[in-house]
Amino acid sequence: MLTMRLLFLLAAGLAFPAFAQLAGRVVSPEGALEGVVVSARKAGSSVTVSVVSDAEGRFSFPAAKLEPGSYALRIRATGYELESPRTAELADGASAPLELRLREARDLSAQLTNAEWLASFPGTPDQKKFLYGCVGCHTLERIAKSGHDAAEFRQVMKRMAGYTNNSHVDRPQVRLRARDPMRDFGPDADKNAAYLATVNQGSGARPYALQALPRAKGRSTRVVITEYELPRKPLMPHDVIVDRDGIVWFSQFDEQFLGRFDPKTRKYTEFPIPVQRPDYPKGTLDLEVDPEGNLWLSHMFQSGVVKFDKKTQTFQAFPLPAGLVNEDSQQSMVGPQRWTVDRKLWLNDAGIPGMHRLDMATGKFETWKPYENMKGPHEDREAHALPDAHAALAAAPRQDGRRGPHLVRRVARGKDRHVRHADRDIPRVAGADAVYGALRRRARQVRESMDGGHEHRSRPAHGPRERRVRRISSAQPDQHPPRVHRRRDDAADVLGRQQPPRHARQGRAARLRK
Repeated sequence: MLTMRLLFLLAAGLAFPAFAQLAGRVVSPEGALEGVVVSARKAGSSVTVSVVSDAEGRFSFPAAKLEPGSYALRIRATGYELESPRTAELADGASAPLELRLREARDLSAQLTNAEWLASFPGTPDQKKFLYGCVGCHTLERIAKSGHDAAEFRQVMKRMAGYTNNSHVDRPQVRLRARDPMRDFGPDADKNAAYLATVNQGSGARPYALQALPRAKGRSTRVVITEYELPRKPLMPHDVIVDRDGIVWFSQFDEQFLGRFDPKTRKYTEFPIPVQRPDYPKGTLDLEVDPEGNLWLSHMFQSGVVKFDKKTQTFQAFPLPAGLVNEDSQQSMVGPQRWTVDRKLWLNDAGIPGMHRLDMATGKFETWKPYENMKGPHEDREAHALPDAHAALAAAPRQDGRRGPHLVRRVARGKDRHVRHADRDIPRVAGADAVYGALRRRARQVRESMDGGHEHRSRPAHGPRERRVRRISSAQPDQHPPRVHRRRDDAADVLGRQQPPRHARQGRAARLRK
């Protein structure tokens, strides 16, 4: 994301023209190399053109892409670098073929992509999966070359929660109210921090080998890439689109500007976007085109959305009204693609989280909060469902006047269905399906004693498949409780507290209790 360049894949799967002003071959100590990106940039130009070597190490630039002049050459092939800087002088007509000689890179870590860092880090996929949410915005090299221990990484996570999404080292932006680190890092933050301390350069780290991914080959090498450098730094282009006239438009993630770039004339223009909330972080994210050709931007922390009329080159803002906007409001997506059908415009709100719909005729907003009563994605369903279920069961009144839950519980498979016990139903115990999944086992099981003077022993069941569980008073061992039947395939017996079966094999419920 942190780039000041725009990339265009202009040709893919097409043969190069036979005539080329610049061509050559890439060789290394191992021989010819396929999949090496060779780039050429003319002195004083902001444009870089790149091609990829084929199976024999050959590369060639289309003549239409390079003008006569002096060009600096560079290569991209993880694990290799040029033996020495190379330049090429191009005149009218073809030049003599070049030979680019490579050597092994002195510092492989400086060349690794995020995917290669993930492949290099030791550990299981489960340990590394939280990093997938990090690589869209910054490099893992910063983590790998740090010296933090686990406690310091936890402080880093806490500090990160105080910055906005559209921050970077050159232009940090602080939230007016720091976000709960649990939202970004989940309940495993301590475990993740401990893992990060094993893959960096700290005292608790363990050595590991750096791994490079395979280079492109075959048809994947038949491309031409044109790269345009923007005129000022730092810039953070986020969404980039090309309109029907070939003009490039892009949102700027950390500033109040809409960018316009003409690849033919290489003219760059910025349109300032009016600020709605001066004290809040600046920048836009989503950039879309509506059926009328207007551009729409999500206004992030500035609230609402913005429309840009390309004909008049003016902005119209649609901020959230006072009743909806708050300190956490963040509009990162806007959907104007079909708003002309019903005159309604959709936008998200990451601060709820939820959705708003704007009636373009009346200016009225409607709001939906589909996740309002749902647990977060990082929470353990079973860890929450089991205590909730047992608390509801324990609170249910008993006909015999005793304290504690009843022996026999019935939990339906379906989510939020009834939980049954001997006397009555307890409706809508949250996570009933999780309870069922956690405590599924054979029907015959012994329950740990919960009320004084009683032990709980199983009796041989009267009927097929042992579908009954008996609670037997120690004072009256011959007393039999009423028979309780279980519905086939849609319920399971759930006991108040679990203890291992008396036979040698350990059940899943026993392992869960430990």
